[in-house]
Amino acid sequence: ITAKKTKTTTQRIAMVPTSSVNLLATIGLILSLYALYVESKIHDEDLEEDFVALCDIEAIGASCSTVFAMPEGKLLSYFGLVPSSHILDVPNAMLGTIYYTLCIIRENFLYNEFPVTAKDVDVGRKRVRIDQMILLIASGAMSASVFLAFRLTQLKELCVLCWSTHAINLILIIMFGVRIRALGRLSKYEWNTISTKQKGN
Repeated sequence: ITAKKTKTTTQRIAMVPTSSVNLLATIGLILSLYALYVESKIHDEDLEEDFVALCDIEAIGASCSTVFAMPEGKLLSYFGLVPSSHILDVPNAMLGTIYYTLCIIRENFLYNEFPVTAKDVDVGRKRVRIDQMILLIASGAMSASVFLAFRLTQLKELCVLCWSTHAINLILIIMFGVRIRALGRLSKYEWNTISTKQKGN
């Protein structure tokens, strides 16, 4: 029964391939970097000509530039976590850049393989802890997305780039949730069973 459960758990983990997370995180990273570029142009007093961002689409009434200039564009100071104009009072796009970069690093460099030998069982446990941390960070990102989406709806502002990152955050947290739930099903007894079985082989 344990072997069957372990196999099922491994299959659930396989449902969240690294390539999918990498793709979403990379798209999110590109969008965040572009948002930072737009914000730098908005606040560039030496800019001689009017700057029009790609996400400012007049035909559908979308303007990311307007949204980025709102107080909610810097959530850390908006919620009073840091003083306004503080060095840590960074745009939301910077927070997004950090988040998506962490996702990419985790997927490619931090204990990404499922345990295949007895000595790898400890690595598997470390993977669980790291994924729990990533899920916690993803929860923070999703909470910010929910708040910002609510404010956009409330203010009747359309920001295509913003909604795109909100959608990415939603899909990522679902993926991480599925993965951590599957890994969580491997109890200490099951980890030991895998270890004992692999030592026997």
